Amino acid sequence: MRIALFVVVALLAGVNALAPWGDEAARRGDTLLQLGTGLGAVICGVVVALGMSGMARWWRLLLVMVLAGFLAGQILWWSSGGEEGSASAAPAMFITYLAFPVFALASIYVLVRSTGGVLRRRSSQLQRSLVTTFLDGLVAATAFLIFVSMGGFGTQSTASLPHSSSPAAQFAFSLAELVVVVVAVVITMIYHLDRPHRKNYLLLAAGIVTIASAD
Repeated sequence: MRIALFVVVALLAGVNALAPWGDEAARRGDTLLQLGTGLGAVICGVVVALGMSGMARWWRLLLVMVLAGFLAGQILWWSSGGEEGSASAAPAMFITYLAFPVFALASIYVLVRSTGGVLRRRSSQLQRSLVTTFLDGLVAATAFLIFVSMGGFGTQSTASLPHSSSPAAQFAFSLAELVVVVVAVVITMIYHLDRPHRKNYLLLAAGIVTIASAD
């Protein structure tokens, strides 16, 4: 069922990207797709989280807050017309978009905390050294930094998150995204196969990196 739903949404997004009914219809279709998938993800996340307990519930609820904040920011952007500079003076929109890096890091922390540690314990093999971990993080940071810098850190257009005309706000948000991506990637690298909740973490990290990269 989940795979079928994903395929349907992907096909709708692909057809809409071709704009067979014109650019205006394609923009409206994109808005409806984002709104529908966003609300669906939030509702699904809440339902699943309520069926859990303890930290398993909290990291899911924090992830829901990531999606809810992003969706709220998009709704404010759409309601303002989505034009250059039209929503740059709305502090509420910037605050809602900040939910992504803040709650994303919090969700990662709670999930990792619930595992009791992501490194393998009592292993006869040598643990990954601090130098190697540092180099992993440096590579991840450099790769995403190049990606972000190619877009001018979002300071050249309000079309990128957080839809602000303030270069300082755009730069700060880009750096916050960089921190989130690096943390998610480095933990993925050191997360040992025998530690619990690894599948959940990989899905969480993939979603967070995808959201950041999509911007």
